[in-house]
Amino acid sequence: MQKISQFDLDIIQSALKAISEEMFLVVKKTAMSPIIYEILDMGVGIADKKGDLLTSGAGIPAFVGMLERSIKTILNH
Repeated sequence: MQKISQFDLDIIQSALKAISEEMFLVVKKTAMSPIIYEILDMGVGIADKKGDLLTSGAGIPAFVGMLERSIKTILNH
């Protein structure tokens, strides 16, 4: 396995962060519930195949904080 350079890692990390921020904006723009599009009562993120959170977008900290645990629980079922 080839080691990833810090430069490449920074590029990947920035791209994942940009994707998660765009996910947040898309959910906000397309939501049918005023709780989501007005209050922004949500959280988004990107996880790997094991359920470990790689990055998260904007959102309610409690939701973002529970993303990893929720994903892992779903994967275990």
